Amino acid sequence: MKRSEIIFSLLQLPIDFLMVVFAGIAAYMLRTSQWMSSLRPVMFDLRFTDYLEFLLGIGAVSLGVFALSGLYQLKVTRSLIHEIFLVMVSLSAGVVALALWIFLTANPFESRFIVLFWWLFAIIFVSAARIILKKIQQHLAARYNIGMRNVLLIGHPNPGRSKEFLHALKKNPGLGLRVVREVLTLDMRSIRKIVKDEAVD
Repeated sequence: MKRSEIIFSLLQLPIDFLMVVFAGIAAYMLRTSQWMSSLRPVMFDLRFTDYLEFLLGIGAVSLGVFALSGLYQLKVTRSLIHEIFLVMVSLSAGVVALALWIFLTANPFESRFIVLFWWLFAIIFVSAARIILKKIQQHLAARYNIGMRNVLLIGHPNPGRSKEFLHALKKNPGLGLRVVREVLTLDMRSIRKIVKDEAVD
């Protein structure tokens, strides 16, 4: 595990938390704005300080749901689309849990607009933050070799195939993969030695 991967994984926690909270604040501000109030008067009495306290709890619960969804697993390779899908599923589960909690506790907070737009904004904010963080990670790998993984390329019987693959890796340094050695035969004894000597990941 590269140190940079651990750092970025740890950064993901507070960033996700802030995005969830900011999404809730944006939903509250939109609902209580003069423009929205003129279209649909505010029928609930909820001070912002009380709402913020409630929102911080929602942020903490959201991190737990994200963790259960596997969004904080280390050494996981998944596409950005799959990651955004997991964010959507996690936040949707959070909305269902929130609605159930409001129903069971007979909570006077009844603004479905805020709940709906918190969900929408949270998906956008969390996904955007994760995309930006991923792009920064790829930039650091491509430009400064930070977090690059050492790879051993075992050649295909067709040499052209392995050259094509090697060329593709060199053209896309943002993938974070650097070929340190190439071998043509599948000799496990020599491969283990190369892995040890070259610190192959």
